[in-house]
Amino acid sequence: MPISSKEAQQLSTMAEWTLVKSGLATDIRALPQARLKNKILRARTLRDKYRDLAKKQFRQTRAARTGKPNESRNARTKRKALLFAEVLARLVGEVSRRGDKAKAVARAKTAKARVPKKKVTPKVPSTKVPGSHRKLEPKSTKPEIPASQRSGEHRIHAHVSSAGRRAQGRRDSR
Repeated sequence: MPISSKEAQQLSTMAEWTLVKSGLATDIRALPQARLKNKILRARTLRDKYRDLAKKQFRQTRAARTGKPNESRNARTKRKALLFAEVLARLVGEVSRRGDKAKAVARAKTAKARVPKKKVTPKVPSTKVPGSHRKLEPKSTKPEIPASQRSGEHRIHAHVSSAGRRAQGRRDSR
């Protein structure tokens, strides 16, 4: 059974009421996608909070129950959990509705963009020899010198903090 807006206003705080009020059908359509996602996150957080709180209160009040049927000492908390579950369902429904609409628009755009394929005429083979535009240079007979042995280049050591100790070691070995 859906919760009326009057009962929802009585159950919720001012901050929660703004979320519930924005979850109404007329207000949902005016929300931009980013704000809608933020509101979904807030509604899910509040739903989880009150659902967990209702479970905790149920366990804590077990000893105080009299055994009467339908006795509930946390009915308000359960109603709040139900309220935010409804708000969450409305917001998620709006996102999926917008997603379906966006998919339909995208399909329409791609259908318009499709153009029948033209016949492609085969190209006439070229008379050029492949690779004839490259200049061939003779290979160098000099062996390649490793970068660590070239002048002016230093080998990068793993730890910079050890540079002082390495320098001292070189001085000591002389």
